[in-house]
Amino acid sequence: MDDRAADPQEWQEAIAEYEEQQGDNNEDFAVWPENWRTVRIFLSLSRCWRQDSMFGHFLGLPRADIESTLNMWNIRRTHKQRLLEELVAMESAALAVLNRGK
Repeated sequence: MDDRAADPQEWQEAIAEYEEQQGDNNEDFAVWPENWRTVRIFLSLSRCWRQDSMFGHFLGLPRADIESTLNMWNIRRTHKQRLLEELVAMESAALAVLNRGK
């Protein structure tokens, strides 16, 4: 773990400063170094979302697609469980945003 991650206040200040410099039209986001691989894998799954065909609600990422992606990234078996837990947490947060207003 990066030593900077031990101080959430320091990170919040750094993120706020970065966002202030970028302005309102920025689509970039800050990622802690220890989370970078998980974010890249999550983004590589962006076209795999399952949707309800009747209402268009997002249902989640198919676990088979996640497993296939982890295999294609050559993730060691010992790291897959942790990465899956992190991806599921990101999926849960994304579903709340994707289904907002539906």
